[in-house]
Amino acid sequence: MKELNKDLELDKIIRKLIYEHLFYEVKEIYRYTTGYGHLVFQVITEKDDNFIVRITPPENLRLYQGACFWLQQLKQLNLPIPNIIANGKYQKYHYMILNYIPGTDLNHIYPNLTDEEKREITQNIVKIQSTIEKTIPQAPKIGEYTTDIDANEIYLNWTARIENFTDFCIKFMQESKLFNLKVHCNDVHKLYITFIPYFDKIEPKPFLDDATTKNVLIHNGKLSGIIDLDWLSFGDKLFAIGLTKASLLSSGYDCKYTNYWMEELKLSIIERRVVSFYALFFCIDFMSEIGQTYNNGKTVKASDKEINHRMKVFEDILNEIKSGICAG
Repeated sequence: MKELNKDLELDKIIRKLIYEHLFYEVKEIYRYTTGYGHLVFQVITEKDDNFIVRITPPENLRLYQGACFWLQQLKQLNLPIPNIIANGKYQKYHYMILNYIPGTDLNHIYPNLTDEEKREITQNIVKIQSTIEKTIPQAPKIGEYTTDIDANEIYLNWTARIENFTDFCIKFMQESKLFNLKVHCNDVHKLYITFIPYFDKIEPKPFLDDATTKNVLIHNGKLSGIIDLDWLSFGDKLFAIGLTKASLLSSGYDCKYTNYWMEELKLSIIERRVVSFYALFFCIDFMSEIGQTYNNGKTVKASDKEINHRMKVFEDILNEIKSGICAG
């Protein structure tokens, strides 16, 4: 989602950067209202050319460094990701000018896609993830790496990563006043224990953990690009499917997209249950976002209807895992 930019200071900075690097005057500037690490703008020039400008506040310097590193590394693989036209520092900000990739986030276009389009998009996502896994070397440890040697988070193994996520979820479940989750704490912990043998086998292999229902651009029913590559995760690639499934269900959509994704990977029954377990965690994570304020200055709010819906999604996934029926 985007809106006409109203920040006069940033307006001046963007116009100056575009002119200095591209020698264009700017006609219009639109600000994307989602995200938390960068201030992102679509810029339309006097020639009606489109560009993306990302402005990074000082506190998120590592994300800027990660984007510089991984965009350059992954572009060598001929993936549909942005090209860096120019980057640097201006005043207190770091900036990046990227080519504009036409398209809309999958989440916003999903209801309009046909089943065949959903299947084709997942096939392309699987190919991209497979290319990254086969080409980028494994990391020394599990984590989210902003460069090949620098990580935001490092874990001894994948089990430790999921244990950390489990602890966060159970703590929220015990303390939440909006959601009646406390009664399910034992269920979630038992499921974590059940899947430890699976987690123990996961190696630090690279995958895009945030190419889900956001950051995946769709144009005319086809995948047009993947954006926001500030880090690369090393661990279980099924994590991204779980996040996608949780996002689809939270939006009230079907899960055909994740069904096709799992079919493409030929996942086993245990792997499908693990995907649902990850989705369960991300449902809790989404619940915890209510009340938080992001860089657009807007606070996440939810009506009673939305709260009830999120609770139902959580309970449905929990029952799905316990019953062993994890189709998508």
